[in-house]
Amino acid sequence: MEKTIENLLPLIKKAINENSTIRIYPRGKSMMPMIKEGVDSVVLSKADDLKKYDIVFFKSDDSFYSLHRIIKITKDKIYVCGDNQSKKEIIDRKQIIAKVESWYKGEEKISNDDKHYRKYIRKIMIIRPFRRVKRKVFG
Repeated sequence: MEKTIENLLPLIKKAINENSTIRIYPRGKSMMPMIKEGVDSVVLSKADDLKKYDIVFFKSDDSFYSLHRIIKITKDKIYVCGDNQSKKEIIDRKQIIAKVESWYKGEEKISNDDKHYRKYIRKIMIIRPFRRVKRKVFG
């Protein structure tokens, strides 16, 4: 059986509901350069105590599963965007399945408290507004 997100979802939800964690290997390019498909992996945990800049695993309105960074939280909505994207999405808390607790660059585990990671977040947030202009100019 092919390991698709649909096939893995029951295992992910079971681990999260049991207050455990689960390591997955994401596909796609929306979180590059932080997460590279086929190389890096993420550790998912229960989505308690969400904060700005957390990375969440969610099901979008068009039924796709995504990992994106929280860029804004209001009372009712959460604004998310992939690190390699310029378009933000607005989601409800109920769409969130889990959050990224830590991740692996290859086999090196990196926590959300890592000082290099915190520096990366600052950099990615500074250049985020310029991504749309760059894509319009350079394609």
